[in-house]
Amino acid sequence: MRAWLLWALVATAGAVQLQRRTGGAGRVRPELEGRLLGLLDGLRGRGAGASGDARREVQGVIEELEASRGLPRPVFDERIDGRWKLLYTTNPSSASPIQRGFVSSDAVSVFQDVALFNLSASFLPATPTISNVVSFGPAGRLRVTAKASTAAVPLPSFTPRRGDGRILGLNLLGVSETSPPAGAEDSLIDFQFWDAAFELNGPLPLAVPYPVPFRLLGDDVKGWIHNTYFSQALRVARGNKGSIFILEKQGAIS
Repeated sequence: MRAWLLWALVATAGAVQLQRRTGGAGRVRPELEGRLLGLLDGLRGRGAGASGDARREVQGVIEELEASRGLPRPVFDERIDGRWKLLYTTNPSSASPIQRGFVSSDAVSVFQDVALFNLSASFLPATPTISNVVSFGPAGRLRVTAKASTAAVPLPSFTPRRGDGRILGLNLLGVSETSPPAGAEDSLIDFQFWDAAFELNGPLPLAVPYPVPFRLLGDDVKGWIHNTYFSQALRVARGNKGSIFILEKQGAIS
């Protein structure tokens, strides 16, 4: 009897450790996804103009979704690839001024293009990427592309972010946490911004370089995205600068 009890305790402890490391099996919650989308439907500026009560209600549903986790091991799942539309962000004061400016405007559409597995859709040759895309409609877009490294598809010699991003004590590019959540490897995307341009449409399409020398800034343009809930339709993610993002799947990258 004692031997059986000892075995049961060891097995339970092992299962708990596995759940902590992988995030557990999780389950998709379409009813909560629908409730969340309903709450977001009437908000302006991707949450920028929401009242305190509205934010608290949204946060409550986010936490319920995060508790269920959705599909397991998001960065090992090829369904994470594609175009995701940004619906809402908490956009805290730690975010960069550029982020605060664009995401709170209803005059533009904001997307995140993920190409971890389908490298033919990547904006960098033969490289896993995530790209933030601000669409100005027929006029063109701003595209900011980062190299992406995950436990499923690690980038050789990639070093994750370590600094908090303050430059001489100033918050120029946003203040970051200095280490990602423990045990989040199966849901974490490390990234380093690498290339960006205003891509303008017209009779003669024009690409105007974005005025930030990403390749010279090293650690200051690195970060991570922790996918805390993932389904084929919806993602909840937390960034290294404290923002929470809600993104809805749109389809393939275009």
